[in-house]
Amino acid sequence: ARERIFAVNEPIDRLVLLTSGLSGRCFGSPANQSLTAMALSVPGRLAGGNHNFWSARAGNGRYFAITDIEYLSLPHGLVKRLAAADPVLSNYLSILLELSFQSDRIGFATIALLPVRSRLLMFYLTWAFIYGRLEPAPGRPGGGEVLYHVMPGQERIADVISASTIQVKRSVAALQREGLLSRTSP
Repeated sequence: ARERIFAVNEPIDRLVLLTSGLSGRCFGSPANQSLTAMALSVPGRLAGGNHNFWSARAGNGRYFAITDIEYLSLPHGLVKRLAAADPVLSNYLSILLELSFQSDRIGFATIALLPVRSRLLMFYLTWAFIYGRLEPAPGRPGGGEVLYHVMPGQERIADVISASTIQVKRSVAALQREGLLSRTSP
């Protein structure tokens, strides 16, 4: 957790595919952007490398592990040689990079445009995808509850979704009042 994958102004010289854990990307320079607000990557998604991959130029984001992670790292030169030799692979790689670029934009648009409650719900959905377990709920055909065994503190969640701790506390309290979120101690 907290280890750097790519730093600001570091060449994007490999594709990094997350196989377990949660990573994040902060967009822009630490001089003009929050150090902690981020788009999230889950297993099966790129944890870095789609930005400027073909040119291997330096990126303007910071990619890092949020939790302990495992990943596959494919060097830029190897991927380019394989893609040049195989038009089908080249096409699939282009699609992957294009979709990853769009996914980044959706993550950053979430931070920039959505209200705190929506950003908080997006965080919970991402966390559920990795660490949650869906339990059937009696009387809810096709529905249930997502159970988490561990959850970061509200201060850390506030950092990730670019909100104040007070905003997160208010949103959590509202979700609890509405019966959409509950907390129990082990």
